Amino acid sequence: MSKVVFLDPIDHVSGKLSKKSRVTYCFRPASMSEHGEERKYTQIRGKRSTPYTAAELARFDKFSAVAKAVAAVMKNPASLQTAQAEFAAQTTFKKLRNYLWDREWSNYQG
Repeated sequence: MSKVVFLDPIDHVSGKLSKKSRVTYCFRPASMSEHGEERKYTQIRGKRSTPYTAAELARFDKFSAVAKAVAAVMKNPASLQTAQAEFAAQTTFKKLRNYLWDREWSNYQG
């Protein structure tokens, strides 16, 4: 008789499985872990029992405005060309979108 070895169909899951899911799965590879081992854990997010604070609402608004501003820059060819020139002159960020996000986040006036 031969030995049967069952393999997991999915190596790991990260994030939420659906928009309405309350369970968040996280996988952190050993290269990202501060202790050098893989970490797999699950967090169950319940419904919030308190209303959002003013600071949280302000942060949500800022995030939304910055995301829209970055998308607008990426869609406009003239501003995209200017941003690419600025991006080429800097050495901090490796991706254009990250550079734009940081620039828009810093310039946000709210």
